[in-house]
Amino acid sequence: MTVSIQATGQGPGILGHIGSVEDVIAANLSPEMTAKRYRAADFAMGFELATPKSLSSMGEAVLVNGFCFANSTDQMSEEYDKTISGKEFISGGMFLIPKSAKPTHRAQVNEKISLIHFYQELYRELAHPLAFAGLFHFSEFHGAAIGKPPINGRNIFTHRQEYYPNPDLYEKNRWGFVIGALTNFVGYPEINEQLKAVLYRNPMDAQSSLVHHAHVLLLKKKVERLEEVLPLVVDRTLHLFCEGTAIVSGKAEIFLVGGLNDYQ
Repeated sequence: MTVSIQATGQGPGILGHIGSVEDVIAANLSPEMTAKRYRAADFAMGFELATPKSLSSMGEAVLVNGFCFANSTDQMSEEYDKTISGKEFISGGMFLIPKSAKPTHRAQVNEKISLIHFYQELYRELAHPLAFAGLFHFSEFHGAAIGKPPINGRNIFTHRQEYYPNPDLYEKNRWGFVIGALTNFVGYPEINEQLKAVLYRNPMDAQSSLVHHAHVLLLKKKVERLEEVLPLVVDRTLHLFCEGTAIVSGKAEIFLVGGLNDYQ
């Protein structure tokens, strides 16, 4: 079996969010939200748009192990288009797995599978809106990062060339920590309505019946345990595309979504 899934005995949990990906796409971030600083250690994990520094560096972000990792969009900095990290962050929108959340399932990839087929296998087996997080070995990898902070009211997809001046990253034989969420928006109307805060159909990626969104920390080397994902081993912080990405092995925790709290 390419993907094996085991239940933990836990039921669906209440996850969380700050802001909405719809506002991120519209580049319409409220000053009230972007002025507030959060502690990364207050959450187990998270991903979307944030920075441990100033608003001018707001980019693709991942929270894990008490750190906010972000791809800097500050074009005046030597750190531009590189990963920056810190223990506090400001956010334009984040999907969050709280420290109280318990995984409902664990999944293991045992042989090569495309990322979209991995998603489809998860949803075929579980048939429920879910989040996942884990360590993966990619045989092929496709990712990208926004190159300008979406803060001026210009929609990132209708002004794609402006926001994505840097080429997509295509790599082989890489390890990464991935966190994401997915649903097919069938059934679970209340949960799926809440998940619109993080999920959207990306016109830049392959389309399927599932709506998915994931970010990745590409690592400088293979690590065995999640606790090892720390600044010294993190290379890049990117949006993860299904198109052009395949996994040869990996382990992930699955969190069936019972609802979302707003942490803003």
